Amino acid sequence: MNNLVKKQFAFTLSEVLVTLAIIGVVSALTVPTLVTGYQRKAYIAQLRKATLEVGQAADLLLTDEGKTTLAATSLKTNVSTFLKNYLRITQDCGTTMTPCFAASYATTSGSAATVKCENGYSVTTNAGYSICAIPGNPVTIVADVNGPDDPNIAGRDLFTFSIYEDASVDEGISPSDKQSKGSDDLKTLRSTNAAKCGAADTSNGEGCFSKIVQDNWQMTY
Repeated sequence: MNNLVKKQFAFTLSEVLVTLAIIGVVSALTVPTLVTGYQRKAYIAQLRKATLEVGQAADLLLTDEGKTTLAATSLKTNVSTFLKNYLRITQDCGTTMTPCFAASYATTSGSAATVKCENGYSVTTNAGYSICAIPGNPVTIVADVNGPDDPNIAGRDLFTFSIYEDASVDEGISPSDKQSKGSDDLKTLRSTNAAKCGAADTSNGEGCFSKIVQDNWQMTY
């Protein structure tokens, strides 16, 4: 009986190299997009956490001091005590922004951004975000949602919003606006604020909070 010869099939070296090259090209095209999408979702999650905790802290201050508006509380002029007593802070930077914030920031277009928090008080919280509170009515908050860590880009991880009279948190839309304006007017006002996001003269990321809210808490820019 003749012996049967079994043929063995295998990939050639050139076939393996072509397959690896295809995988490399696909990865190069898709992985950066996936990473960017994940990072943006993480920034938004931190932004929501920061606004929620700041709003809850302001609401608790109203209760503790027995007031109906924040203008009647100590917050309007004494933001440092508010931050220390109502937020869990891990670093107190006082009237300077560093090291709670990065030493330099850029805009979404890549140009230098001059981040300002005049007359403000800066801290970093145990949740990882840093805020600089500027006294006034409303109180302005400049927030870096991941502290001094990269990317340090206004509108990516740096945002501006306000604490209003009723302890609500928003940007450019006050409680009186919500009461007096119709839904269409509020949408127009939100769009006007959102249009500032990415502008060259908005170094603190102004308008980007409104843009994210307008786009249902997505970073579409």
